[in-house]
Amino acid sequence: TAVFLFYKELLITSFDPTMAAVYGLPNRLIHYFLMTLLTMVTVASLQTVGIILVVAMLITPAATAYLLTDRLWVMIYLS
Repeated sequence: TAVFLFYKELLITSFDPTMAAVYGLPNRLIHYFLMTLLTMVTVASLQTVGIILVVAMLITPAATAYLLTDRLWVMIYLS
């Protein structure tokens, strides 16, 4: 839900933080928000599957989607 709601902000701060700062977006706040979401997902799934599978489940879908398309929104949808 958070990625869907803040798609434009995440897109611009991920690829061009200087332009995001010019637009007045809080780069650090968005970065820490994204890292907090990633940490919560990692901690919640560690007890279930283990660290190696958590890393694999975070990286493999995004890497596969990157091979199939060059548009970010399609990549998010596929992964």
